[in-house]
Amino acid sequence: MKTPNNEQKPSEKVPQYFESSKSNAELGIPPQTEQKKSILLNIVKVTPLILNPKGGQEVHIVFASPSKILQKQGNCRFGKNIVPAGIAGEEFLCISPPSNKSVYVSISLDGQVWAPNDVLVCYQAPLSAKQIIFDIVACIVVFSGVPSAIKPYICPKKKSNEFDIQKDGEDVPLTTAKEQLFDNFA
Repeated sequence: MKTPNNEQKPSEKVPQYFESSKSNAELGIPPQTEQKKSILLNIVKVTPLILNPKGGQEVHIVFASPSKILQKQGNCRFGKNIVPAGIAGEEFLCISPPSNKSVYVSISLDGQVWAPNDVLVCYQAPLSAKQIIFDIVACIVVFSGVPSAIKPYICPKKKSNEFDIQKDGEDVPLTTAKEQLFDNFA
């Protein structure tokens, strides 16, 4: 860097940066050069974690950074889809793109260097009230007298219309609950 007198100024100390991640390599993003380094951001919280497959939802990503972020725009990455984001304080705000599967979300100030700790979000179509009532009634009819509580167990492990059963405060897998019920009648 040159001063007004055209003298060479010593380079300033550069804080530590995150230069690459496994997900960057998977996406074919080349390793960063000295000119393209960006401040390391760590994701603290993502809300909501369950998104509509049609996209269009506001996603809030709270982050921590070793220095104050002054810029007002950045990027969010949903799997391989990169979308623009607004930055206010210590939060990114972006709009989810459409997807039919769970993806990892990350953030970047420059679209090149991404937070090292991606967060998994699940895309799931909202259940209709009719479907929820049908599933609960069917579960109560089949398992009456067995469970002490019924709760939906949702993405990413199971489909939204499957249930885990609780008996005496303990989770009982659905197949085990069925076996126990039929053993009682045998």
